[in-house]
Amino acid sequence: MWFAIDQDWPDAMVHMMDSSSDFPPRAHHHISRWYGVDQFILISPDEKSHAISSEAQSKLLLSSISLAVANTGCTLPIFIQIQKNWCHMFSGQCEGYGLRTCFEMIHLRHIPPHFSHLSGLLNLFRSKLTNILSKTLECGGLTSGSTLIW
Repeated sequence: MWFAIDQDWPDAMVHMMDSSSDFPPRAHHHISRWYGVDQFILISPDEKSHAISSEAQSKLLLSSISLAVANTGCTLPIFIQIQKNWCHMFSGQCEGYGLRTCFEMIHLRHIPPHFSHLSGLLNLFRSKLTNILSKTLECGGLTSGSTLIW
């Protein structure tokens, strides 16, 4: 099911879809610049605490926080800081009104050659959309041979 961008979406998702929020000249936080959200909840360990270093830890923490926030009806995006603080790596999600957006990032030591040019990045983007659309089609009761044209 496709939704019109209106009051059926959480405010954060509407803001992310607004092209005027793309690449702000001076963002207050890395999350604002990278993900296009202006209000969010950030949970991070202090300097003396252990960093969240494993994917299992981050998924468990984010899942627990998301459940708690969903019970309050809060639709703000929630982020957790992963790895060391100086890495500026975050994982998060925004959920509300039956919609969910997941925010993930990775840090690569070297850029793979096929991602160093626009066509490689477009192929990556298309593959992500194909995965999402195929899951949507399976859930919608359409056959796997159905084609979605947009």
